[in-house]
Amino acid sequence: MTFPPFLDFLRLLGVKLTRARRVLCSVCFGGAQPSSFEGVDRAVAQRLLGDVDAIPPELLTVVEWVKGARIGGTWLASLRLLHLALTIDLSSLAAGELAFVLLVGPDMRLPRQGLRYIVGALKSRPEFRGMLLSESTDSCTIRRPDGREVTFEIMPATKGGSAVRGRSLVGALFTEASFFRDKDFAINVDDVYRGVLPRILAGGQLILETTPWAQLGLVYELFDGNWGKPTTCVVAHCPTLLMRSDARTVSLVERERNRDPENARREFDAEFLARGVSTFFDPVAINQAVDLELRAG
Repeated sequence: MTFPPFLDFLRLLGVKLTRARRVLCSVCFGGAQPSSFEGVDRAVAQRLLGDVDAIPPELLTVVEWVKGARIGGTWLASLRLLHLALTIDLSSLAAGELAFVLLVGPDMRLPRQGLRYIVGALKSRPEFRGMLLSESTDSCTIRRPDGREVTFEIMPATKGGSAVRGRSLVGALFTEASFFRDKDFAINVDDVYRGVLPRILAGGQLILETTPWAQLGLVYELFDGNWGKPTTCVVAHCPTLLMRSDARTVSLVERERNRDPENARREFDAEFLARGVSTFFDPVAINQAVDLELRAG
């Protein structure tokens, strides 16, 4: 079985993209050059990527989306990981060696959602359904038509980079990477990044997709060093209303803008907050620190 390029793969799954999502996926997952777009698509590409005409193909190994809420970032990135698992050349692996895909989040909830997208896509098409060998809450394994097996696993960021040693990775997704913390609630996205990146196979991708937090740390450094001037990776800025403009989403954004303009700038306009904000706990860190099993003495 021959699998189509990513955008055709999405059409096969019945996925319909907004203009901005199509441009974003064409560049980040299809290798299209920004200069190849014309008219409105070119303007959208400039808003996403900055004033960039060409992106060296080797930079697509790492893709970062600094995004607003509700753009479908985890969904699209998870489908890209499935596409990579089906199409990447695994001939360099030893006989019987498994390839892996990792989905990492601040806790288990977000990467589990990504895994559900992958399993749902496999089950949605009869030609894919038979490839699914096993599934559980935290993993699934497929066998490709060439006999190679790929296992998808989820992992909380609390494990840092230690859990990926010795694995060959087709790809990885860091969902809400701005909020990665270790067991002591210290930011550890750098550790996870350093553990994963050297293990990505040729042709694979590491995808970071996140709403922003403060102007510090790996997510901000990648954005500041590459948006509009890609040198080490490809960075896209994806505010909510650029990526989707349906009436419900527009209304949601406007209500939040009236209620809390600063939160709306971060949550929907995808703007980094001032550096000093990092002295406060972010919402994910607070949730991770709460133990519902504890009772007052």
